[in-house]
Amino acid sequence: MDAQKHFDVGKHITCQKPLAPTLAESKEIHRTCVRAQKRFMVHENFRFQPWHRKIKELIQAGVLGDRLHTITQRMRTGDGYGPDAYLGRQPYFRTMPRLLMFETGIHFIDVLRFLGGEVSTVFAKMRTLNPVIAGEDAAIVLLDFASGAQGIIDGNRYNEANHPDPRYTFGTTVIEGSNGTLRLSLDGTLTLQPLGEQEREVKYAHARRGFAGDCVYSIQQHFLEAFQSGSPFETNEDDYLKSLAVLEACYDSAANKQIVKL
Repeated sequence: MDAQKHFDVGKHITCQKPLAPTLAESKEIHRTCVRAQKRFMVHENFRFQPWHRKIKELIQAGVLGDRLHTITQRMRTGDGYGPDAYLGRQPYFRTMPRLLMFETGIHFIDVLRFLGGEVSTVFAKMRTLNPVIAGEDAAIVLLDFASGAQGIIDGNRYNEANHPDPRYTFGTTVIEGSNGTLRLSLDGTLTLQPLGEQEREVKYAHARRGFAGDCVYSIQQHFLEAFQSGSPFETNEDDYLKSLAVLEACYDSAANKQIVKL
């Protein structure tokens, strides 16, 4: 994206994730934005999925207690196996040198930051399960949050989920805290299990319209409302650089087989 060209004609911008191929290029876009004094939002819509908004609301309300223990995100889309992997939907996936974390994992990095706060250390292991593609299609990422909580991203696009529509929630999530556990299922069902009590369903509004709970509509609505009111975008370029720094740390960790501190 030629940000300078857009800013030169006075345009404000909303840009698809993950913003740029590298963290350095993303920082240059940010500097260009600041110099031009124009507003910029990254279209990072996963945090706007209704289940993530509800989970955030419940965490803030204290239903899990006064501290988070662990956030575990597990994803299996099943669209990356066999010799014709990705050809039906996104054939360019086959030649991307960075695939799973760059294209999909960045969503979950941003969601885990949204739910758990800032990340302090990263340890990642990546694999290529399907030999017909160039990049990684499986990864396990361990995150330490500044709060003391921990996060796990366990994703692969090769194996399948036990649900007819794995792209509705894109995975399952378990959030554990000092007072209990929240669980998100592939059909969007959300449950709460306080310590010592029975698990019960949490009712909230979500529907199969648009993409993944209509999160694209929701983020576009947020863009317009924030733009009109002058309030900050949730995924402004300054904040989103933090997610991209975690993404870059994932690749550094996997390449060097060591923990990376942010």
